[in-house]
Amino acid sequence: MIASTPLAAVQAAVQDTGIATDAAVLALFNECISLLAARYRLEALASEDEAVIDAGTTWTDLPTDYSQGLSIVNNLTSGRSVAVTHSIDQFEELPAGGVTTGQVTNCIPLNGRLLVFPSPTVEETLSFWYFRTPVALALATDTIDGLPEDLAGLLLQAYACRELFGLIEDGADGRKPQTAWWGSRYDKAEAALKHRIFMQSPTAPDTRWRP
Repeated sequence: MIASTPLAAVQAAVQDTGIATDAAVLALFNECISLLAARYRLEALASEDEAVIDAGTTWTDLPTDYSQGLSIVNNLTSGRSVAVTHSIDQFEELPAGGVTTGQVTNCIPLNGRLLVFPSPTVEETLSFWYFRTPVALALATDTIDGLPEDLAGLLLQAYACRELFGLIEDGADGRKPQTAWWGSRYDKAEAALKHRIFMQSPTAPDTRWRP
């Protein structure tokens, strides 16, 4: 789906060309997509890559579009799987038995880097899955990235309308009916997305929702 479809729907609902400009609505779309991509492991953003670990080093750069969810790491040089450690404290407790060099057996993503243990004695190549950052929308003709086709339009329209009506409605009587209505639609759409992710089979990579 291209962005122009939910963009037109938002502008038709808001009917305020001064506030619902193309640029303003696209910015809200990007905000919504980024929020959902950070909150959930979206299947469309699953990616696979490889990284070379030079001999004598303990880290390499992660892909520039890395967001979260490093998983299924394999050492292609040794032919063995690599354990992903999710706690820096646990990672720093390595090594067991005082071994600091050898074939890579553990790793952890941290601040744009992939830290590995132990330091390899020869160059090794790791393959891995991860979830990338979505491509931002710049134009109405851009394709929406990351969201399921059947939910993308409603998610983006409801999110943008909720935010825009939140600015338009003064709430003088303590009520913002349009803001609340679109907020309810968005909550239902996000719940449908979360349910779908939760119900997915635990395949590679694992996209199931985690609280």
